[in-house]
Amino acid sequence: MHTQALRVLRFVSLAALALGGAGALAACPISVTDGGGGAGVVCTVGGQTYEPGQSFPSPDGCNTCTCGDDGQAACTLLGCVTCVHGGQTYQPGDVFPNANGCGTCTCEPMGTVSCTAPACSIGCEFGGPSFDLGDEVPAGDGCNTCTCAADGFGCTKMACACNPGAEFGRDYVGNSPAECAVIDFGCPPNTTYFGNDCGCGCEQAPWCPQYFGCMPGSGPGCDTAGLSELCPYSGFAL
Repeated sequence: MHTQALRVLRFVSLAALALGGAGALAACPISVTDGGGGAGVVCTVGGQTYEPGQSFPSPDGCNTCTCGDDGQAACTLLGCVTCVHGGQTYQPGDVFPNANGCGTCTCEPMGTVSCTAPACSIGCEFGGPSFDLGDEVPAGDGCNTCTCAADGFGCTKMACACNPGAEFGRDYVGNSPAECAVIDFGCPPNTTYFGNDCGCGCEQAPWCPQYFGCMPGSGPGCDTAGLSELCPYSGFAL
């Protein structure tokens, strides 16, 4: 039994040398295992071991491989189908969140994406007027931009040169750093203190628009009192 095992090991070693010279074993090296008293060739791919004749998924996620009697894995060469949605790549059968923020989607076998819900009405609201996902509004500092996302507005944070005439979302109380150093003031609700090279004062949320598209008394969808409290430096216009 010992002599027979040595012969098998010698055979596999020679086969590995012969095949290795051609680079054929780079993806599936041959290893020898004791299969209950007898030595046998197996395929080792991705840290997993397979017996001759055993099929297993290809590392590319869509083809199928079979372990051969010589320890080499033979794989199908189908073009792999994937789905791209919201900048992400998915395999057929994958289920993932809809990029618009509501419902789920499935990657179909032909590479198409099917979703459980159409575009939904998620947006950014201010007690009446609303903005759709992706809408952009100027920030109150006069140079940044805010974009409506599923979780509310997100704003760029560029360092901006002060320009009181363009900063509609700010109320300047002091008109120079020197003046700001000697005055004391408080900011109204929903505003915060700011200071820059032009002075200091109070500013509302950066995503508050310069004007809301409704007028007092124009309908129940325009809560002017609530909007004025939320964005005290914004105006109203049709």
